[in-house]
Amino acid sequence: MKKIVLLIILMSTAVISGCGTYMQVKDTFLNPTDYDVVVVKQEQHYQNDNINNGSLYVVWSSTVELLADSFSGIYINVDGKQAGAVTWNTYTVLSLKPGTYKMSIGSEDDQVDVTVVANQAVYYRAGIDNNLLALDTLTLNKVEDIAAAKESIKDLTYVVLK
Repeated sequence: MKKIVLLIILMSTAVISGCGTYMQVKDTFLNPTDYDVVVVKQEQHYQNDNINNGSLYVVWSSTVELLADSFSGIYINVDGKQAGAVTWNTYTVLSLKPGTYKMSIGSEDDQVDVTVVANQAVYYRAGIDNNLLALDTLTLNKVEDIAAAKESIKDLTYVVLK
């Protein structure tokens, strides 16, 4: 009888340990967003008050919302420093001096060169690439159609990193 109880305890421990490991792997690779992102919603859309700076817009908008998207976010890094964040269906704007910057989202692994020009805006779309052939990864893509980018943010909420 003791052997059966011991076997049940041992199997239960293995199952629980396996579930914990699965959840860690899932959170790290299958949902690469951060759950501790806290942003503050702004009442009005962004207005550039400094004509000497350029505006770097980062938008997270997706046609498909995963359950985890509603309570997670993506940190935005500029030159290795956390500069902002977006959550699902929001956008943020970084006012930067003219120049070229290294921008990344999430981790510092994949950096993109971003050129900012005074009194001009550049738009990037952040999100999750749900690829059936690979694990989900964060993506950052420049938006070339400025008119479409301006139109797309009208229905989104402007946020700043808290």
